Amino acid sequence: MNLTQKSLALLLSLVVLCASEAPRAEPSPAYLHYMPDIPLMGAMTELSDEAVIFDKAEGRVIESVVFGANLTEAEVNEFYRETLPGLGWAEAGAQRFLRNGEQLIVKCEKLPGGVRVRFAVSPKQGQKQEKNF
Repeated sequence: MNLTQKSLALLLSLVVLCASEAPRAEPSPAYLHYMPDIPLMGAMTELSDEAVIFDKAEGRVIESVVFGANLTEAEVNEFYRETLPGLGWAEAGAQRFLRNGEQLIVKCEKLPGGVRVRFAVSPKQGQKQEKNF
C-alpha cells in the first residue's frame, strides 16, 4: 500500500467510526388525539372509539382510553408522575394532577397482556376523583 492508499484507508476508517458514534435521533413522542398535551408512553395504543368529549359551561370534559401491551400499572404510574410535572401538571394525589383550573385523572386497570389506562380531563372545581369513572 502506498502513502495515498494508507491515507485514504485511515480517512475511511475515521468516517465509519464517527458515523457509528453519531447521536441517533429519538422518535418524536406520540400524544393522545383529543388531549394533544398528554404524551403516550411507549407500547401504548389509543382506543379512539372509546373517547368521550364534550364542553360544559365550567370547561371541557375529555376521556381517552389506551391499552399498554406488556406494561404494568406501576410502570404507567411512574411514567406519568415523572412526565406530567414537566408539562405543567402538579400532582394532587394518587393518579390525580391539576393545571390551569383542570384536573387530569390517570386510572390504570390490569388486563391480560398489559394495562388499560383511562385519562380524564375535567374542570377541577366541585369534582371528585371517582366521579369521572
